[in-house]
Amino acid sequence: MKKWLFASTLLTMLQINSYANEIEYSGIVEVMPGNVLITNDLSNLKFSGSKNGKVIDESLENDANYIPSLSGGFEATDGNLRFQFLGGFSTLINGDLSATIIKFDAAGYYMGGYNNKFGIGLHISTLSFLSPSWSGNADVDFDDTNAVAPGIAFLYGSDFIIKGSVDYLVGSSMDITTKNATVSNYSSISLDGVMIQIGLMYKF
Repeated sequence: MKKWLFASTLLTMLQINSYANEIEYSGIVEVMPGNVLITNDLSNLKFSGSKNGKVIDESLENDANYIPSLSGGFEATDGNLRFQFLGGFSTLINGDLSATIIKFDAAGYYMGGYNNKFGIGLHISTLSFLSPSWSGNADVDFDDTNAVAPGIAFLYGSDFIIKGSVDYLVGSSMDITTKNATVSNYSSISLDGVMIQIGLMYKF
């Protein structure tokens, strides 16, 4: 019995070691200049009042938020499957509203076509919106917030890779505090919405 257990354990360890030797690990750098987050009703946010004798009448430009990002991480692949883990920085830009974003992403892809160059899979991102600010005349503060964005992503390429995804971002409520004579029609805003990402990745 002991000999059988020893032989089974040894065989299992050899199989795991053999599979581990087939896995290739690489560093990756990702540049996402084409990120857009389309929110539900953010453009309805309005500020009014007065400041230094000037009338305040300000709002957001639209519901499309530009969020370019730069990330780095690593990839593990056996040829048919790719697993990627990334972390990086981004910026939220929508008219007078801006914020720094810390972003982490985990994804798994099945590389099934064009000589294992095309892959499709699932991924999830976490985003922390830090120090959101308003650059207009309205005297207002926004609270930090966190969100998650699960979605479907695709890859194409070997070393230089095109990446795209469609996600839905949830959990991003920001409380609003107005000061002095500024008045807001919202006490909080949500950045929840569809996020479309497209960019380039380099594997080294």
